Amino acid sequence: MKSNLGLTESDIKGKKVLDVGCGTGRLIEICLKWGAKEVVGVDMIDPTFAKRHFKDNKNVRIYQADLNHLPFKEKFDVIFSLGVLHHTPDTKKSFENLLPYLDGGGIISIWLYEKRAIRYLFSEMWRKLTTRLPEETVYKIALATDPILYPIYRIPLLGIFLRWVFPKNMNKVKDQRIWGFLDWYTPKYQWKHSRDEVRGWFQENNLKVVWIADKIPVGVKGIKEI
Repeated sequence: MKSNLGLTESDIKGKKVLDVGCGTGRLIEICLKWGAKEVVGVDMIDPTFAKRHFKDNKNVRIYQADLNHLPFKEKFDVIFSLGVLHHTPDTKKSFENLLPYLDGGGIISIWLYEKRAIRYLFSEMWRKLTTRLPEETVYKIALATDPILYPIYRIPLLGIFLRWVFPKNMNKVKDQRIWGFLDWYTPKYQWKHSRDEVRGWFQENNLKVVWIADKIPVGVKGIKEI
């Protein structure tokens, strides 16, 4: 979480946290490990796995909901969103729609794809095809190609070249690679943004920027002025 969102254990400990786009609950696990008082996870896709995983934990609540229309009005000490907002129709608007849920002095941190035209030239070409296919078909493609491509992509130099031509998640865990493939090639929206652009969103909304990722993609963390 530190490298992606700039969050540390001291940011989370004893706090009420909102995970926007919680998926399987991987980051919720970290929040609990770091001593969060309560964690609420929301995801547009049915979060059945997360609900089942945390069903006996009274400090966790999971909702299936559109992040632009959350089913509650409570406020949080910490809000974070890892790789989700850029898959909505308007990234900035989605970001701003989260701010009413942030308590004064609270922290919000987001992680987005960076605007680098050359890097994404080929992937945008592939996405013109994959976004027209049923998600189940893309899932089958991911399963079929992973055993072949993963070893090849690990070959020095050749792997670097291939990841530019056909970007692929290289997580050591197969399930994470498959999820990453779907996350990259199936969403209708996949906006990219610059650091200066996202910094501006924070400043326009009276958020003090306290951290910006020094590597791609874009990660920005800010504190809401009291």
